[in-house]
Amino acid sequence: MVMRAIGADSKYPFALRNADGAFLDGSLRWRLHLPANPPVALPRAVTACNTTDGTMTAADQQMPSINGFNDVVTNEDGSVVIWLGPDPPEGAPESNWIQTVEGLKLRLYGTGV
Repeated sequence: MVMRAIGADSKYPFALRNADGAFLDGSLRWRLHLPANPPVALPRAVTACNTTDGTMTAADQQMPSINGFNDVVTNEDGSVVIWLGPDPPEGAPESNWIQTVEGLKLRLYGTGV
């Protein structure tokens, strides 16, 4: 993660605030809409991480992460809605839910840029 390798490195975009400017809070529920066909060579991953050191959160969910290898429910256009929060929303597929305690990161592997 220290050196830049064109076509082989990963990007770790993250957000601290929502669209209204409020800090993201793991005790609330959030909806993350990922567009179809992201510009990545390898599977994307959304992981609930401790914002201090990047480790996975101490959530009760065994693996608070969803990546391109998971069997998630996709929309007709190929996009994916990921739900984040202490519990899944009613009616949402559990395969598209990540239990939150602290923060999260969106990892884009093999971006090619």
